[in-house]
Amino acid sequence: MIDVWIVAAALSALTAYSAWRDPRKVRIGVYLLSTIVVIAFGIVTEVLVALGKAVAGPGSSTDQQIAATNAQAWVLFGVIAVGLLSMTVIAVFLILTGVLVVRREGRSLSHALALITGGGILAFLGAMVWSILTNREPIFLTLVALTLPAGYIGFGLIAYLLWSRLYVAYAGRVRRKPIVAVIVLGSGLIRGLTVTPLLAARVERGIKERQRWIRRGSRPVLIVSGGQGPRERVSEAAAMADYAFGQGLVGSDIRLERRSRTTMENLEFSRELLRASGPDSPVAIATSSFHAFRAAIFMRKMKWRGYAVGSPTAGYYWPTAFLREYIAVLREHLTLNVIAVAILLLPFAAGLVASYL
Repeated sequence: MIDVWIVAAALSALTAYSAWRDPRKVRIGVYLLSTIVVIAFGIVTEVLVALGKAVAGPGSSTDQQIAATNAQAWVLFGVIAVGLLSMTVIAVFLILTGVLVVRREGRSLSHALALITGGGILAFLGAMVWSILTNREPIFLTLVALTLPAGYIGFGLIAYLLWSRLYVAYAGRVRRKPIVAVIVLGSGLIRGLTVTPLLAARVERGIKERQRWIRRGSRPVLIVSGGQGPRERVSEAAAMADYAFGQGLVGSDIRLERRSRTTMENLEFSRELLRASGPDSPVAIATSSFHAFRAAIFMRKMKWRGYAVGSPTAGYYWPTAFLREYIAVLREHLTLNVIAVAILLLPFAAGLVASYL
């Protein structure tokens, strides 16, 4: 078992080093989840070995060896059962939250992401159980082959979820060099005129982060970033500025960036406003908690020092919003993910070909 623990130690060191160098990387989540999986595998293996020795004993008979094997099989069955139960609970949770989002936010594909994902997981598990109970071996083998690409997507999803949540918890608590600005990222407006609760929470988080630095002796400017959409009567930046004035800020504390339509444009145009402070002056980004890590990833792509902090998101909306963020990350690395999924689909394709020969 020493080899497993060496691998776990190496992965732990790699995770810690990568996070220390720059925590704004998706692959840190992959390292971290791989570490957890290896440790879990090591623990289960140790338990199986110890259980086998305890039941069989020294100089054991054939009956004792059979009993030890049966005990180990029950432990493995328990681990698999816990995994399946966990997936079922997650699927039901996604369905319930997805229904709530559709009811409160309206019907759209993006609002139905949690509902679709949860339904897909339940359908897959149900098909697996049905194929086993009815002895449909071809269907069962087909589903097993499909677990490879599904596992790849699912592993990435969990890794991204794990590290993005840790990043949001970590980013606002680490001491850094003083920043020159806090950039609040825009979103839609109510009736094209006033900030939504989600956007108000972003502004409040930006103000809070700015005040934290003021207490440390610096005075970063608050940049509210967001252009005017086709159905909006004012720019998002103007609406956010009005809200910030209502929270006690004055004109000299705020700058408006009124041109952006996307997150990348939020950052690019805000950076132009800060050229007098230096092209690489560190900043903080304030956005919603589900969006903070991806905003930080954009910063890293721009080679811009800084970090992102997140405002609270309504619990019912968080799974849908997070799934949307993960899909966006997959799309940003589309070529790599398409190649990986295509390779993992080869056993499934081979099975289909063999079935017709």
